[in-house]
Amino acid sequence: MPLTQKLKISFIGFGSVAKHLSATLFKSNKVEIVQVYNRSVKSDIKKTSKAFGCHFTTNIQHITPNADMYFICVSDDAIKDVSKQLASLKLKGLVIHISGTVELKAIQTASKNIGVFYPLYSFAHATNIDWEGIPVFTESNSKTSLTVLKQICSILNTKNYSLNSENRLQLHLAAVIANNFTNALFNEAYKIVEQNTSLNPKQILLPIIEQAILNLNTHHPKLLQTGPAKRGDKKTISKHQQLIKHKQLEQVYKAVTKLIEKNNTN
Repeated sequence: MPLTQKLKISFIGFGSVAKHLSATLFKSNKVEIVQVYNRSVKSDIKKTSKAFGCHFTTNIQHITPNADMYFICVSDDAIKDVSKQLASLKLKGLVIHISGTVELKAIQTASKNIGVFYPLYSFAHATNIDWEGIPVFTESNSKTSLTVLKQICSILNTKNYSLNSENRLQLHLAAVIANNFTNALFNEAYKIVEQNTSLNPKQILLPIIEQAILNLNTHHPKLLQTGPAKRGDKKTISKHQQLIKHKQLEQVYKAVTKLIEKNNTN
């Protein structure tokens, strides 16, 4: 499709990613949001659809066959089922999903033209998204489909990388460890401060958390490791383990300590 024409886009599912993505694309004036489908009626989604000037439906069989591109923005577990439901519509446009874990072939029943648009970012509580700083990983079943995906990346002015399904799953694993796992540990650290002092955990812990993130701009994480496991300080490690009352956290402490010790010898 020529860049001079507006892309007609339909959103199938309208969670956090869809809301941020559609809003940015709509503001670009290079895209026309023609429809939003969501299985349940929600006032904010209807309001957004009205702002886009597009049709809203809760009936998947009423999805328009005239869009150039369909973003499947449902949960990972539902992607394949949604794809099967789309099969009867005989869509000619490009159907893509946004998952880091679902294979490209999972949506092959939806259309002859399929692809993946996976932004490596956490959108749940995000505001004022700067797409330019978000890496997007794409995959498609044809050069034509890939061209459309790159067009979307160009509109968003985002960094684009081609990646197959197998490598994308590995990347998703890395992202879960880097983001979800660390956040779970931040939560445990906050609880320790809250339960044992009268201090504000945000004020006390945020400076060292921010320092750790900033250091990653200039150094590989292996070079930044500090702490008792790095030093081989068995006494401090023992004291920490005695303080931990949460069985799962104790197991995590022991496992990560061993991981650091192993990395320290490599």
